[in-house]
Amino acid sequence: MSFNFIYNPLTNDKYSIFSYEGKSLLKQYIKDYQTGGSGSVNPKTLDDFIAVEGAKVDKLNECETKLNECDGMINKYRIAYETIRRAALKQRKQFTELKSKLQTMETQPTRAKSVEQKENDEGGEPTNPYEFTIEANTFKMGRFEVVLTDKNKLGSGGSKTIYKLERGEETFALAKIPKDGLNKEVQNEINCLRKLDHPNIAKLYGDSKDANFHYLLMEYGESDLISKRGKALDDIELTRRFIINMASAISHLKKNNINHRDIKLENFIIVGKSPNQVVKLIDFGISTRCPGTEGYSKKGNPMDVRKPDGPQKMFSSGGGTVFYVAPENARGEPSVNTHPGDVFALGLCILELFYEGDTKVLPVYSQLALNVGAVENRIKTNFPGIGELEEFYTKINKHVFGGKPIIQRMLNQIPTERKIEEVLEALGVSEEDETEGDGGGK
Repeated sequence: MSFNFIYNPLTNDKYSIFSYEGKSLLKQYIKDYQTGGSGSVNPKTLDDFIAVEGAKVDKLNECETKLNECDGMINKYRIAYETIRRAALKQRKQFTELKSKLQTMETQPTRAKSVEQKENDEGGEPTNPYEFTIEANTFKMGRFEVVLTDKNKLGSGGSKTIYKLERGEETFALAKIPKDGLNKEVQNEINCLRKLDHPNIAKLYGDSKDANFHYLLMEYGESDLISKRGKALDDIELTRRFIINMASAISHLKKNNINHRDIKLENFIIVGKSPNQVVKLIDFGISTRCPGTEGYSKKGNPMDVRKPDGPQKMFSSGGGTVFYVAPENARGEPSVNTHPGDVFALGLCILELFYEGDTKVLPVYSQLALNVGAVENRIKTNFPGIGELEEFYTKINKHVFGGKPIIQRMLNQIPTERKIEEVLEALGVSEEDETEGDGGGK
């Protein structure tokens, strides 16, 4: 490397190295280097000086080149980072949209045509994938067959015998009901369940019959709410969720102009495994349509097909079970809408969940129910004794209804004061939550 000019740093003047000033300045630089003032290299000649300074310039140029390369790499990484960031934002947007669509699908229940029916692709005829027959006491559904024995029998109640059937990961409850005297009751249950589609009402998958029995293939529950009697405070959040499930089911009945008329703990089954258990309503045998709806008398005929014996006989005009019957039904009053009776019975169910005594329900109700004469006397005086339970009611309202006096309104002697809408509002359940049946709420 070579150069023809030299700068005076003090005056910032440029001189040719061949001029007198340039040569004098250059000699001074060389003298400084010879004394060691500028480093370990002590050039003796002008060529040595030029070589040293040239090496420095080369080093600086090399460094500048590497810096430029680094700047180029930084720009490449910056571009790559921006590309990845934009792709991530796009994926997040797509994920959010997909999640929203799934939530929309989950909150819009599918309307069942006739208990899980499908459309035949070829002929357009409705088909039921759960269609079954009973032959020689053997349940047959497609290739699935099982003999009905004591081994798979869950138990018997009233006139029904219930069997547990397992097909792969599916579990069903099969109700076997004698035809004699119960044809209308069975058909009533089938009609109701085919009409209703709600996550807190047990599904009817299919029905069949033979010469002597009706068979209903139902959704299976591990137990019923009797198993939770008196245990409400063991898990108050679970209890509250179950109460929301029960109230949501009754609300759905009202929206469909149906009165259950036999609301009780035994008729709410627990479906699923913890912590995702859900309560579902069953047994629509004596349910009715509200007066004035299609196919029913405007006079409000309760269409009770039960003929109970013993203490229950006096309630046959209103239907239901003696422990849960509403006062107006117990008195045998003509009713144009027995829906408030369902709300009254729900109130008693809630009392049972919290009551830790040994009797069937609360003493004031269980003792009366076991004594027909006492029941008749209480009917005449509109069931006095409820006021004795105010402290108990306060505890329930605090844990379940946010302190609002809802349980008293559910057990009000005046039917029109019992409103399922007020119950759901106090539970903090919105229309959307009620449809989902997921135990939502505040």
